[in-house]
Amino acid sequence: MSIKRSISLILALILCFSLAACGSGDANENGEDTAPDSITVSEITVKVVSDSSKPISGASLSVFGDADKKDSVAQGFTDSEGCLKITAVTRDSYYVFIDEPIPGYKTEAYYRLKGEDSLVITLEGGLVDPEDAAGMTFSLGDLFFDFEVKDHSGKVCKLSSLLREKKAVVLNFWFFGCQPCMNEFPHLQEAYSANDGSVEVIAINYIDGDMDWIESLAQTGGLTFPILKDDSPWNTMLNINAAPTTVVIDNTGTLVFKHVGGMTTEEFTAVFDYFTSDSYDHTPVRNLTDITE
Repeated sequence: MSIKRSISLILALILCFSLAACGSGDANENGEDTAPDSITVSEITVKVVSDSSKPISGASLSVFGDADKKDSVAQGFTDSEGCLKITAVTRDSYYVFIDEPIPGYKTEAYYRLKGEDSLVITLEGGLVDPEDAAGMTFSLGDLFFDFEVKDHSGKVCKLSSLLREKKAVVLNFWFFGCQPCMNEFPHLQEAYSANDGSVEVIAINYIDGDMDWIESLAQTGGLTFPILKDDSPWNTMLNINAAPTTVVIDNTGTLVFKHVGGMTTEEFTAVFDYFTSDSYDHTPVRNLTDITE
């Protein structure tokens, strides 16, 4: 037998064995034909909310079939309802990763979805503990501390509680010896009264007077927002060098705006509307004109 013919025979035998092996997978033990495993597809919804059940929109999420990020499934952003909906080949488990830090919230390494078609990720607020805030100076973009103050009527205002109900908290710093502060109050009151309740305003006297003076001012001036005297080192914590000074803390607990000087009703209204709008993206604003113009 020639070498060429021997090689041909060997190749033919290999082909026969290969065909036999392939054919063996198409029949069960009774000799009946079997179809290959069908591929199933799942529709999955991931929802991200705060610990006060507020939807968190614009969160960048990546979904994988494993915790090592080797089996990529999908990537996207949560909508206005805090949801990301995906359609993917069914897997035993899905691992959801939050791609970027969400200001004001603590996140875990990943969130696992197993045997369900939906996952709700609840993020806890990350406000600074008041005891840890002593000696700190807060700048734009920083998480604020969970302060607690009491107004002239005895109402307790705690930041974490307010953020469960409001979209933004506005702090207005003033004192009795500041005439621009006194001139500003009617404008602040007018904007506050016109607001739909999504903003809380707290006017804090950090220098002079007492609660009796403040109660008298609130009554004579028709001020309905919380107004109070507090001796905490606000000027150090917020680097306040003049009054009035207005700051905004958004619904993530982040310090996002600071303005020194008096503001008009229209300007207050513009600030309220900006930080409570659906299009607000949690980016700090350094200049009032960036909002009003």
